[in-house]
Amino acid sequence: MFSKAYAEVSKYTRPLIVLKRQENGEVTSGVATFMLLNKEGWALTAGHAMIDAAVKDKDAKERDAYQKQFDAIQNDTTLSPGKKRHEIGKLRKNFQWITHLSYWWAADGINVTQIHIDPVRDLAVAKLTGADVLGIATFPQFAPANVELLSGTSLCRLGFPFHTVNGRFDDASQQFKIDNMPQLAMFPNEGIHTRIMLAVDQTTQKQAKFLETSSPGLRGQSGGPIFDVNGRVWAVQSKTLSLQLGFAPIVKQGNRQVVEHQFMHIGVGSHIDEIRAFFGEFKVPFESAP
Repeated sequence: MFSKAYAEVSKYTRPLIVLKRQENGEVTSGVATFMLLNKEGWALTAGHAMIDAAVKDKDAKERDAYQKQFDAIQNDTTLSPGKKRHEIGKLRKNFQWITHLSYWWAADGINVTQIHIDPVRDLAVAKLTGADVLGIATFPQFAPANVELLSGTSLCRLGFPFHTVNGRFDDASQQFKIDNMPQLAMFPNEGIHTRIMLAVDQTTQKQAKFLETSSPGLRGQSGGPIFDVNGRVWAVQSKTLSLQLGFAPIVKQGNRQVVEHQFMHIGVGSHIDEIRAFFGEFKVPFESAP
């Protein structure tokens, strides 16, 4: 059913690897998905895949403030060594501060000049330089404005799940390294459109519309397209929810009886209306399907 659409959508869908090092030296790696939108190098992904870029900026200010206080104490000749240790001990150091962050956009040599993130819509766009190396000449066709997607419509989701990336930080070069880089393969999964969800930010009261599907999104598909049989993109994969079914059978595990609650996993994607509005705010060119 989706073979022709998959052939088109896969032309502009690529993996995004996020590498992060924290103050305590811990390095984490994650895989997401992005779509290249146009020849100008704009890319679209999920907001949560890029949110660390904003966090790192905040952490950098806090780390700089901490270092200035630390240096001031160390350089204070009126303080004894013991008093210096005491004063330094009162400083608040966050071991979860992000010290280094890297995004790998499916190929080496691709950099970012702009990032815009909307946490409520869970969308992010990035302006890439060097994206020509990807060889992408076909771009997403987004569903037309003011066209309703009927419940029960068949949809497909595409991304890069089931991959484990082991990143490390090389102190000598101050760069991330990936050992035994896996062959990142696309994986589609289908479902039907079920309902429309509304998210509300409790602080700002800003609202955003999301599209629900009967199948779950998989880790690694975040930021990937949710499209119909014609290849029109209706949403961007955001998250997966687990809905209680109300069944709780009792099963025996060894000598114990355990209640097993049953769930149905569904997918949630940032709605096309939100995508179009987001593009408009930052004047990002995109193609609209007829």
